[in-house]
Amino acid sequence: GIVGLIVVTVAAVLIASGVNRSAAPARPRVISELAEVLGMGSSEARKRADEAAQAADYRLATRYRCLALLLTLDEAGKLNFDRAATNREYLYRAQGDLHDELQPLLDTFDEVWYGERPTNAEEYSTYARRAAQIEAQVAAESRVQSPASGRVSRSTA
Repeated sequence: GIVGLIVVTVAAVLIASGVNRSAAPARPRVISELAEVLGMGSSEARKRADEAAQAADYRLATRYRCLALLLTLDEAGKLNFDRAATNREYLYRAQGDLHDELQPLLDTFDEVWYGERPTNAEEYSTYARRAAQIEAQVAAESRVQSPASGRVSRSTA
């Protein structure tokens, strides 16, 4: 009798706590896992890339610009962060045109950062411009897929 009562009580407590957890609103994803691991979001990584470029450290600037791009894609839900993934794996996971657009940027990053290939202001400028184009495209797609309001804009002629 007592053992049965204890089992029923424990089961009731577990069920009640599970109901409370499922009834609680889900926490919004404030920061992506990649941003949490790196300790910065995409805007901070872009800022660090700009600072490194201004200091003529184009290798470091390339690193931060690549991180900014990956953070942007992660924050937009286009490419989910996996701590164990390599750049090649990210490239493989990228869908459609994104794969083709990322490949030269990730190749350059690998050569400059891991291969320690020298780079310069012109190459970095091209790299940053291409990354910004991808980010702008992702932002435009996000606005189209989830408009901020239900209002229809009308132009006046």
